[in-house]
Amino acid sequence: MPTASWTRRLVVAAVLAACPTQGPMALALDTRRPVGWPPPVGPVAPRGGEPSPAAVFGPLLGAEATPGRLEAALLADAADGRLDRFSLLAAALVAGGVTDPGTLRRYENRVAGYVDEFRRSPAAAAPPWHRARALFEFMHGRILHAGYGTDCTDLAMTLETGRYNCVSGSVLFCHMAGEVGLVARGVELPGHVMARLVAPAGAVNVETTCPRWFTLMEDAPPREILGVSSSAASAGPAGGREISGVALVATVYYNRGVDLLARGEYARAVTANLRAVQLDPSNRTARGNLLASVNNWAIHEGSQGRFAQAARLLQAGLASQPDFETFAANYVHVHRQWASTLRASGRWTEAAHLVRRAAADPLLAGKIGP
Repeated sequence: MPTASWTRRLVVAAVLAACPTQGPMALALDTRRPVGWPPPVGPVAPRGGEPSPAAVFGPLLGAEATPGRLEAALLADAADGRLDRFSLLAAALVAGGVTDPGTLRRYENRVAGYVDEFRRSPAAAAPPWHRARALFEFMHGRILHAGYGTDCTDLAMTLETGRYNCVSGSVLFCHMAGEVGLVARGVELPGHVMARLVAPAGAVNVETTCPRWFTLMEDAPPREILGVSSSAASAGPAGGREISGVALVATVYYNRGVDLLARGEYARAVTANLRAVQLDPSNRTARGNLLASVNNWAIHEGSQGRFAQAARLLQAGLASQPDFETFAANYVHVHRQWASTLRASGRWTEAAHLVRRAAADPLLAGKIGP
C-alpha cells in the first residue's frame, strides 16, 4: 500500500504519498533522488511543558538508551554545542559505532599519519585555495579511493575500505582542513551535506563526494575569498545551513538511524535518532526520522501480536508530538486489531475490558466498537 515517508538518508529523498486510514501507516524509505525537504513535522524542540524526546522514549528503550563510556563522554563534551575533549574525527568515529578506546586511537593515528604526509608536501605551504585543492585531491587519492556509497557514513568503514558518502567525506575534509591551517565547516542542504571553506572575506561550498570538484570549478573559481586573485573568479552565494561540528556529528547518528530502521532494528534506530536530535535540535528531518522509527516499531510490534507494546510506543510518540496524525491513526488501528484478535480467540472478557478502557481514552472513544 502507499506509504507516507519521513525517513531518509542524507542524499536519499523522502517524498510524501497518500496513506489510507483503514490500516497501519508505515513510514518507509524512498530511494528516489532528492527533490527538497518534506513539510515540517512540527516544532524542532519541545514546546512549553512538553517533555524532551529522551525523557519520553528513554524508558521504552531500557539499556539500549544507556551510552557506553566513550559515547557518554562524547555526549557530555557536546552538551554545550561544542567539541572540546573530542576532535571532530574522534566524535564522528564514536557516533559511527566505535566503542573501544584502542580502536579509536588507531583510527586517529591513521588519519594523523595522512595529515603528516600532506604537511611534508610543498602544497602544505601554498595559499589557501591551492592548499585546499591539494588537500582535497590528496584525500581522494590516498583515503577516499574506492568510490561513493550511500551507506558509507561510518568513518571507520571509510578508513578501512576507501568507500565514502557525503557525511564521511565532509567530516574527513573538515577535520583534515583544520589540521593544516584551513577553516572548514559542515553545510546541510536538502537531503545532503557538504563542506564549506571559510575565510574572512567569504566562504565557498565544497562537494566532497566529487573527486574532480576543484577542477570543475576552474572556469569560475571563487578564489578571491580565499586569498587568490583572479579577475575571472566569482564567489557567488554559499548556500545551505552552516552547521557546527556537533551538528555534523549528528548527521552521522541520523544516517545510522536510517540504516538501522531499514534493517528492522527499531530500538537501535530510535536510540540513534534520539542522539541526532540531542546533538542538533534544530534539524527537522532528524526529528522526523525519530518519529518514523517509533511509528514503524509500533507497527512491527502490532504485526507480531504485541499490541500492548505497540500501544505504549504510540502513546510515547503522541506525548512527544501530539499533532502527528500518523501516531493517532495507528493508535486507533492497533486497538481495533487488539480487540479483534481477542474476540477471534474467544477471549471475550479481555476484549470487553479493552473496549471499556478505550471508551475512557479521548483518542479511542467511540472508535473501537462494542
